[in-house]
Amino acid sequence: MKGTEGRLLDVRELTVGYESGRAMQLRRQLVKAVDSVSFDLRPGETLGLVGESGSGKSTVGRALLRLVDVTSGTIRFDGLDVTALGRQTPLTYRRAVQAVFQDPMSSLNPRHAVSQAVTVPLRRHGLGDRAERTAAAAEAFERVGLSRAHLSRYPAELSGGQRQRVSIARALALDPRLVICDEAVSALDVSTQSQIINLLADLQESTGMSYLFIAHDLRIVRHLSQRIAVMHAGRLVELASVHALFDSPKHPYTRALLAASPSTRPDGREQRRSRRTNYEPNRHGTLPIERGETGCSFRNRCARVMDICHTRTPVLQKLTDGTRTACHLYEKDEAPPPDPKH
Repeated sequence: MKGTEGRLLDVRELTVGYESGRAMQLRRQLVKAVDSVSFDLRPGETLGLVGESGSGKSTVGRALLRLVDVTSGTIRFDGLDVTALGRQTPLTYRRAVQAVFQDPMSSLNPRHAVSQAVTVPLRRHGLGDRAERTAAAAEAFERVGLSRAHLSRYPAELSGGQRQRVSIARALALDPRLVICDEAVSALDVSTQSQIINLLADLQESTGMSYLFIAHDLRIVRHLSQRIAVMHAGRLVELASVHALFDSPKHPYTRALLAASPSTRPDGREQRRSRRTNYEPNRHGTLPIERGETGCSFRNRCARVMDICHTRTPVLQKLTDGTRTACHLYEKDEAPPPDPKH
């Protein structure tokens, strides 16, 4: 089965909601952790998904992995509408879509040798006999930079970087077409981060698999991704190529993220970007907007807020450079008004 127009993954109007309120209340409110998010992913592509904590990016990944129920919208993988399957997810999809999570220690069984992280999924999918599964585990370990001696070790006997390599080997052993990396390097030190990122890039080049790389560190996302999607308060606010997003960010929230992240100087040293930006909180204050409210979710922190930002929720629109952004500044003209003076 082939994907639509060369797309491996096609997500449309994805919404994931949770009921809030006390159990005895007659009417319980639906809080949308993810609200009408749409994007696609091509074979062999890496899409970075960024945003601050609570933006809903990890919930998107969990929805794709079928770990949470989808309230509405569709997820099509290689042409198959997996949201139409209800709670029944075929093993072919489970095998094709794998994950690497933030904390490898919590995703590995501390009572089992790490070889079982690879052999048990292989057995669940009916792949090979015991000897073949052990050989496949050894091969997967070697591909991620581990030796056969590591097969008999337990998670507590490995470093954080080695445990993450085991998690990657587990995903790799099933020959997936899409790997969802949910903050896969954020728990590692800087030197180990670069090793894992380079490993992921090499594996993608050799296998052709796709990544949805969920992170908050824009430097890492920039290194690995071809396109970047920015989320805020459960909604997608900007989707652009890496070069377009870093060279000419459109949405005020994207500009605020870039202004807050460290930048690299030509001499190799790190420096903080100026704290004085044109996207400081406005006179309405810094309190976050409740999910589900009408209007732009970033309006209380945006210095370019307009009256329409309080009354109508912006939708993603495509600009001439290919960037998609959800901002009222670009609805009539792609050139935003001048920055306010400080």
